[in-house]
Amino acid sequence: MAIRPPLIWGKGDTSVLPQIVDAVNSGQWMWFDGGHYPHTTTHVRNVVEGLILAAEKGRGGQVYFLSDGEPMDFREFITRSLETQGVTPPDKKIAWGVANVAAIATESLWKLFRLKSDPPLPRAVHYVMGQKLTVNDSKAREELGYEGRVSIEEGLAELPAGTD
Repeated sequence: MAIRPPLIWGKGDTSVLPQIVDAVNSGQWMWFDGGHYPHTTTHVRNVVEGLILAAEKGRGGQVYFLSDGEPMDFREFITRSLETQGVTPPDKKIAWGVANVAAIATESLWKLFRLKSDPPLPRAVHYVMGQKLTVNDSKAREELGYEGRVSIEEGLAELPAGTD
């Protein structure tokens, strides 16, 4: 059985939001194609809910997607998340295709020169955060009783206390 929650977020995040905050603060943040596309998110407590239900009721060999509900505009979600941290993202944009070429090129250079650090734009990040990403969680809702109890509004309200 596989549980697939896209863009996991919430209080205690030590990777996604802090990395975006760092990118904005260092002047490296840019929106792929302006950042306006639907994106599915899954609050960390909703992931836990889905995992517990899958362990109790899931069927072997099945895939269950989890989400916070309806997709949200990616730029709006990231902007609102950053605002909870006192950070305002710039309006800088880069075309998706240009970013794709840059991601491939930098990953290739990092691999060629066996650099230990991460490239500035890993392809995985570009693909996950740079375009529409929506999932259908109806199977988890119907078969497991998944509800996704934490709304985006509730989760965002928790973030001002910090991400740890």
